Amino acid sequence: MYAKRAFGHWHVGEVMDEGEFCEAREDLAALEKNYKEELQIGFSQYDHPVVLSVEAQAKYVGHMKGAWSKNLFLKDKKHRFYIVSALADTKVDLKVLSQRLGLGKGGLRMAPEEALAEILQVPLGCVTPFALVNESARHVSLLLDQGFNTKECCFFHPLSNDMSISLNAHDLDKFLKSIGKDPAYVDLESNPSVGKDQPPDLVALVPSGTTVLPEPAEITASCKAWTKAMSS
Repeated sequence: MYAKRAFGHWHVGEVMDEGEFCEAREDLAALEKNYKEELQIGFSQYDHPVVLSVEAQAKYVGHMKGAWSKNLFLKDKKHRFYIVSALADTKVDLKVLSQRLGLGKGGLRMAPEEALAEILQVPLGCVTPFALVNESARHVSLLLDQGFNTKECCFFHPLSNDMSISLNAHDLDKFLKSIGKDPAYVDLESNPSVGKDQPPDLVALVPSGTTVLPEPAEITASCKAWTKAMSS
């Protein structure tokens, strides 16, 4: 078995034998109890087949009460990474967002697929704020849609896209603070002027550290191991 305990589920990470897997499942139950009882984080979880989009996710839990989130994993030219987590109907203009971060119009782009495994440690289609629990994601900046604060609850993936969890912004904040992250809610549809007398309004959210991905040969080996694990 090739898995690792994470928030509400499992994700690729380390090799376990059957005994270790059973022990880890007990640890997972204790972890969920900690979030729900000690940290007073309320959430509901729903299992479903693997999904790669919000539309596919909605087919299985669309009848549940709550708003949908879309999550983008981005990088800039200096190898700094960002998660932008927004309501599904929020329009996110990367050129505008890049300017607001002080990166110029073309400073942001989608992060490469290998960064999902190496930094967020999640599979394709599973970008999520909860990936920040991983030490490898310690330098990733999180920008949250201020619209989350207007919803009773919102759906996210944990660290696997064969499950969805729903919780409100207050409980999401509790989770982030428990791992040392200060929640940053912004108006992602705003398009303020940026110039000499009007500095970028989101520059404080640019990560202070960079993340260097392994060389291609190392990435290939890692991806092969991941593919083998996911098919076993």
